Amino acid sequence: MNKFLKIIFVSLCIVGLASCSDDVENPYAVSSTVTVVESNVVFSAGASTGYVTISAQGAVTVDPTADWCHATVNGNTIEVSVDENNTLDGRSTQLVIRCGEGSTEVPVFQSGVICAFSLGRTISAGDNAGVMKSGINSNLAVNVVDDVDWFTPSVVGDSLFIDFKENTTGHIRGAYLKYYAGTMKDSVYVIQSDFDKDIKGQYNLYYYTEKGVRRRMAAELTEDALVLSSYRLSIPVKFDSKTLTLSIKAGSYLGTYTGSHIYLAFVTRPDADGLSYWTSFDTSFASTGIFRYDDVDGTVAKLGGSLEGRAVEMYRMMKLSSQNFSQDNYAGILLDLYNPYLQRDPVSDNGGE
Repeated sequence: MNKFLKIIFVSLCIVGLASCSDDVENPYAVSSTVTVVESNVVFSAGASTGYVTISAQGAVTVDPTADWCHATVNGNTIEVSVDENNTLDGRSTQLVIRCGEGSTEVPVFQSGVICAFSLGRTISAGDNAGVMKSGINSNLAVNVVDDVDWFTPSVVGDSLFIDFKENTTGHIRGAYLKYYAGTMKDSVYVIQSDFDKDIKGQYNLYYYTEKGVRRRMAAELTEDALVLSSYRLSIPVKFDSKTLTLSIKAGSYLGTYTGSHIYLAFVTRPDADGLSYWTSFDTSFASTGIFRYDDVDGTVAKLGGSLEGRAVEMYRMMKLSSQNFSQDNYAGILLDLYNPYLQRDPVSDNGGE
C-alpha cells in the first residue's frame, strides 16, 4: 500500500511541475525572424522557376539541400529554379532560409517525367495505308525517332500522328516506335495487320511430350476456333485484333473423340518444390498467345499465360464420360501438350511427327 501511495505522490509532483512550467517564459526560446508569406515551388519535370515571398527582420540567406535546386535572394523574394528531372520518379528537397538566429524550411517538389499515349503501349492498325492519331499526356516535349520504313511518326502539339504505308507483305509486321522526352527514352509497339489476310488460316500446332520429344498436328485458325483436324476437335478461341492476342478458356469443350467428351485444362510448370498446379474443373482461367512475325519462324504464337501467378506450361486434353464438366465424369487424359505454340508459313521447318 505504501509503495502505491508513493507512486501516486510522485506522479502528482510531475504534473504539478509541468503545470508550473507552462506559466514560466522559456528563456531559451528564439522568436522567428523570418516567415513565409507565399510560395510557388511545386514544379513539373522540366527545368522551371518559382519563388518564395518572405517577411524578414534583417538580412536573409538561403541554402537548398539538393544540387538540382538553386535559389537566390532578391529583396523579400527568393527566386527558385530547378533542373530538368529526366527520371520517372518525383523528387523533393528543402530550402533552408536563415535570418539572424532564426530559420525556416520550405519544401520543394518536382514531379518525374510523365509521358503516355492515349492508344496505350501497343498501337495497332489495319493493312491499308492511312494516318492514325494518338493523344499524348506529357509534362515534357515529346520527340519521335523516324527509323522505320513502313510508317512515319510525327508530333503536333499534344498529338502523335503515324502515317502508315499499305501492308502488302501477306503477314503481320511490327516495330518499336522510339520516342524521348527530355533525356528519358522509351518506345511503344506498333502493329500493322489484317486478321483475314495475315493471321487466319492453316497452322502447325507444335508441342512437346513429357519426355521432351517435339510433335505437331495440323490446325486451322478461324475467327472463333482452332480446329484440330487429326482429332476432329475444335478449341473455342477469342481474338483481340488490337494486341493480336488469342485467348482460350479453361474448361472449353472440344468435341468427342473415340466415345469420350474432350475438355481442355491448363497445367503450370513445376515450382521450386517440384509442384505443378492445374485448373482442374475451374473455368475462370484463360490461356493466351500473342501473334508475332519474324523472317526466320514466320507467324508464331506461343500459347501459355499465367495461372495465379504461375506460368502455364501445358495444355491438357481431358476425357469425360459425358458432356458435363465435372469431376464425377472424369475418364482420364487424351493428350498432354507441353509448351504448345502455333506456327504459320515458317521459312524453315526441322520438326516432325
